[in-house]
Amino acid sequence: MFGIATAVQAAIPDANGVIHGCYKTNGGSLRVIDVNAAGACSPSETALTWSQAGPKGATGARGTTGVRGPSGVQGPSGVQGPSGVQGPSGPQGPSGARGPSGVMGPSGPRGPSGPRGATGPAGGLDTTTIITQPVDVPPHVVSPAVSATATCPSGMIAVSGGYFIINLDPNAPPGALISWGPSLDKWQVFLYNPSSSLTIQAQAIAYCAPS
Repeated sequence: MFGIATAVQAAIPDANGVIHGCYKTNGGSLRVIDVNAAGACSPSETALTWSQAGPKGATGARGTTGVRGPSGVQGPSGVQGPSGVQGPSGPQGPSGARGPSGVMGPSGPRGPSGPRGATGPAGGLDTTTIITQPVDVPPHVVSPAVSATATCPSGMIAVSGGYFIINLDPNAPPGALISWGPSLDKWQVFLYNPSSSLTIQAQAIAYCAPS
């Protein structure tokens, strides 16, 4: 018949790092005990304990900074992660202040002439006829010559003109020394009567159009 022995691992020091011992009063022998295994000192011994680790010493002086070592080899780039979900659009900010006008650029080159358009319908000349009151032209009056002047209404110009003889001597018909426009709005006629006895009457005519 065989007995089975159970091995118990000694707990020296204990879980707190404390070593337990017994000092023999007579003889001075010292032994270490395992309190976790019911170890205890005899009455002729004095129990002692001490820490496995010594007391913490004072902090030593800081040493000098060591030389910086060489940079390590750069590792390979990691795999790019997937794009995140796009966030919602933020609110539109206020409009900025209007900047100053830029410098005017140079004129561009002249483009080609476009095709000639169709000829429009001819417009009619809207004229107004002005006739003076009759003037008397005595026989053989040369200096100063008798004249008649037709004046156009405001805003119109005399584009042409002439004269009208009311009566005449058929043997000595009268005529105009000059028929002209002395200004933009007038038509003037200087008349001559070659008759020896008849006083004639004449009128100046102006054809006026909008200016």
